Amino acid sequence: MYKSFYVENFDNYSNESFINLNDYSDKRKKINEYLGDFVKDINNNKATISGDDIIEKFFPENKYDIFLSYAHSDNNKVINLANFLEKKHKYKVFVDSILWGNIYELLKEIDKICCLNSDGNYDYDKRNFTTSNLFLILSAALHKMIEKSDYFFFLETKQSINENKKLISPWIYSELSFATQVKRGVKPNKNKLFEKATFNIENLKGSRRITEFVYSIPSLDYILPYEEFSKLLT
Repeated sequence: MYKSFYVENFDNYSNESFINLNDYSDKRKKINEYLGDFVKDINNNKATISGDDIIEKFFPENKYDIFLSYAHSDNNKVINLANFLEKKHKYKVFVDSILWGNIYELLKEIDKICCLNSDGNYDYDKRNFTTSNLFLILSAALHKMIEKSDYFFFLETKQSINENKKLISPWIYSELSFATQVKRGVKPNKNKLFEKATFNIENLKGSRRITEFVYSIPSLDYILPYEEFSKLLT
């Protein structure tokens, strides 16, 4: 990773001209096919499930220009932005829901097979076991994607922080925390969009104190008000 940005007030993003969920239909089709095989293997009492295989199948590509961190309630808005960046500026953008989908839906399918008792209730210990494994697999995969992306953007909205400015998603907390720790790489060749205005936002770093939150918001490289972010997109 080369640089990270905290984009404030992403709720203001309203460009709808680039949203087209069908652009990712082929990727989702491949993932859904693998998901079907994955659940089938479990249903056939396959004893060993490879975490490495899951990561490879769900995240087949390992190099992106941009990683977007966001609340999943903002999924369509974020896919809209990803489409815009890919089509107009030729960036390769990582949006985890495009590849992984909804982990809770995956867990439901697995738990129906692995964790139900004869009385129709879920076994508490088995349920914890499947959940902890999938959460850790996903977390490791996301960290790998962050490390291999050039730019990291956290898109702040009312869905990711509450009215008291507290970060409310453990997934976002994990992504931001890792982004503060990952080794910084060399300046990417494809820098026409986010490097041209860096001098306008350089002085924003450390310009405000990050309050202690439920999940303390890790300090990324730059705090980027939406007004500045929108200028970079033009």
